[in-house]
Amino acid sequence: MIDAPNALLLLQIVHFFIAYLILKHVLLKPGLKVLRNIDDSDRSIKRDLALLEEEVDLQNALVRDQWSRHCGVLRSRMPLPVKVVVAERVRAEPVVVSFGTVDEKKLMTDLKDVLVEHVSGGN
Repeated sequence: MIDAPNALLLLQIVHFFIAYLILKHVLLKPGLKVLRNIDDSDRSIKRDLALLEEEVDLQNALVRDQWSRHCGVLRSRMPLPVKVVVAERVRAEPVVVSFGTVDEKKLMTDLKDVLVEHVSGGN
């Protein structure tokens, strides 16, 4: 008791294939094309970034090389350290002459006479 396929079922199959083709060509293919363009631009940006990083590394190496040569030139022109000799200051101690007791007493009386004469106002 199997009946023949209904005509409505065949019509649904045809509608499904038509809807599938419309979705495929109107939505899916353009969407896939947009996604591929985005992927291509991402790959392009990553490639450009890698090239820029390589260029920066080369510039940094050049700068380091120039800096080391510059420092070498400055080191070669730097004067050599000179040993500085600092003279010691010598304090001259006064020479103490010792007198005999007779000379000391004579010096004391002479000094006393000069002071008394000066204080009293006479020249």
